Amino acid sequence: MALKVGVIGTGMIGQDHIRRISEVLSGAVVTAVTDADKARAQSVADSRGAKVYDDAASLIASDEVDAVLVCSWGPAH
Repeated sequence: MALKVGVIGTGMIGQDHIRRISEVLSGAVVTAVTDADKARAQSVADSRGAKVYDDAASLIASDEVDAVLVCSWGPAH
């Protein structure tokens, strides 16, 4: 059973983490993303088969997420 990962922030750093989880690591899958830029979040989600959430709180609360990576800019942490 794979670890279901949600990613907050789909900019350069978030996309790099998503790529590593999806293409390099085994045992984990990105199931959820969110970003202030909804179009970018949707594009990243579509490329990885993930679901887009409207905000961080709903992503964190989702049953589809076991772990969360916060990749948003500093003040958004």
